[in-house]
Amino acid sequence: MSKIIASAAIRGSNQIALQAEQFVERVRNDKGEGVKIGFPDTAYFLPMAYALMGLEIRTLGDLKPVLAHIQELLSKEPAEKLWPRIREFWIDAGFLIRTEIPEAGVIETEWAENRAKIPQGLLRDLLGRAFENMHSSAERDKFRTRLERMADGKGTEIYISHRGLEEVVKDATNFGGGTTIWQPRPSDPELEAEFLRRLMVRLGAGEERAKQMMAAAPADARAQILKSNDGTARLQVNEPFDRTWRRVGLALDRVGFTVEDRDRQNGLYFVRYADADAEVEKQGLFSRILGLEKDKVKAQQYRIEVREGQGAAERSEVNVLNKDGARDGSATAQRILTLLHEQLK
Repeated sequence: MSKIIASAAIRGSNQIALQAEQFVERVRNDKGEGVKIGFPDTAYFLPMAYALMGLEIRTLGDLKPVLAHIQELLSKEPAEKLWPRIREFWIDAGFLIRTEIPEAGVIETEWAENRAKIPQGLLRDLLGRAFENMHSSAERDKFRTRLERMADGKGTEIYISHRGLEEVVKDATNFGGGTTIWQPRPSDPELEAEFLRRLMVRLGAGEERAKQMMAAAPADARAQILKSNDGTARLQVNEPFDRTWRRVGLALDRVGFTVEDRDRQNGLYFVRYADADAEVEKQGLFSRILGLEKDKVKAQQYRIEVREGQGAAERSEVNVLNKDGARDGSATAQRILTLLHEQLK
């Protein structure tokens, strides 16, 4: 079978399954889950579902496990097929694309103004839409989308991470003045979830199914920094490896690490990180007073290791390794763990 025919079959089967889900959703909203289903003027319900799954489908509510099993059987579109659709999604949402790295599965937007934060008022109402651009909000947002093949090779996992900036006044006095600077603000999980829901709908998931999948996502687990026997720090996460791997990847995106490569089989993220605090400490007090600090901090290579916790399948460990793969006990490694802990706790 040619790739063209196979791709068409995959798209068609997913589309038919989606139409079935949407039809069931409409009937459920109209008549409820207790409505009876079956073949007209017969005593039969759905014989194939009974023959293949052993389920007697007599009411609309009984269809839930059947539809869920259909989703398990469907082949998913590969990452290279999803790439142009995801790129188009962000452009249609009003964002410019800053970075595209297909081999790493990363699309990142430019910083965009959060128009929802512009205050409403009489002046704005009077000026109307013609002068909309005269107003500016004090918040900026950017998003990174990461595509990763699932471990079984049958689908693609999609992650969306948010980074924010806010404009603040520095060195202001009672007489006004001062300067404004942009500084980071915390990532917004609600924004991430909302754009992920919209993307799911854009890629073919029904509105109701997208809401159900988002609601089914487990709450973030607790994580804590512990000391290992060799004196280095490690991050313990009360989640199994698969989920910890996904959450660490999302945390790296949120914090802004440059992820150069990933090796899921060995649980390794290859990253670059520029530790501005370490550079300031190295320069010393007089360099800072005289304004001799360097303009740019050089990013160093690290490996973030995720592995199963010892003696507990539902627990994982996260370690910071140097570029050669050895445990790193430096202050910078500790700061990296602290940044990850803030996202995972």
